[in-house]
Amino acid sequence: MLRIFIIIPVLLIPLKSIAETLVLEKRSYTYNGVTTNFILEVDVADIEETIKLDPAKDKLPLSMQKAINLATSAYKEEYGREPRSVASVTLTHFSSWDYDNRWYFLVDLTGNPSVQAAVLFNEKVVLPRKI
Repeated sequence: MLRIFIIIPVLLIPLKSIAETLVLEKRSYTYNGVTTNFILEVDVADIEETIKLDPAKDKLPLSMQKAINLATSAYKEEYGREPRSVASVTLTHFSSWDYDNRWYFLVDLTGNPSVQAAVLFNEKVVLPRKI
């Protein structure tokens, strides 16, 4: 009897080519007695598209004002309403040894729901998704 073994090429794909994400935050939000869980994660490919910099030495490619405007616009598009306010804006780096020289603004927006948006220096805005 002839046996044929087939090697599936998918198994030979390097792990780096599979879509990876970096989790920035997990948060629960309760409104009117209903709790919703959110996760804020950024695709590694999007992180790699941002520039490397040292904020103590280099000029930031994106102003805080622009980051706030981008985040509030993305919030309005996603939730159909303006956020109530901007609670804070934080300049922070990605919490990974591979990307610790890449930075983003974390914009804390209050409203229904209250969320944190990551604004990358290539002007991409990442909002949390429900889990």
